[in-house]
Amino acid sequence: MAVLYVAIYRPTDNKGTYHWALFLEDGQDLTISQAWGSPFSFKYDERKADPRNSKHHEENIFVAEIDDTQGYHETVRAQEINNELLSWGCQQWVLEALESSP
Repeated sequence: MAVLYVAIYRPTDNKGTYHWALFLEDGQDLTISQAWGSPFSFKYDERKADPRNSKHHEENIFVAEIDDTQGYHETVRAQEINNELLSWGCQQWVLEALESSP
């Protein structure tokens, strides 16, 4: 059974906000899914990596155990990215993706 977390990263500068991403740990298969970029130019990013290897990684917050990893991946890949609001970002994407998950 896979385990889903919200991965929290410290800002890369003194003015930034904390970055949020979804982290799925399925045995040795580790996947980070995130809205990556800046206001008006966010894109979906998915990579095979362990967030704990980042020097900016703060913590992983447990969300759920996932049986249907294929359904999870389909849901997060289809999650809308809002590039029309200045105040929208990675944290909103994570919350919306979690609300959309079956």
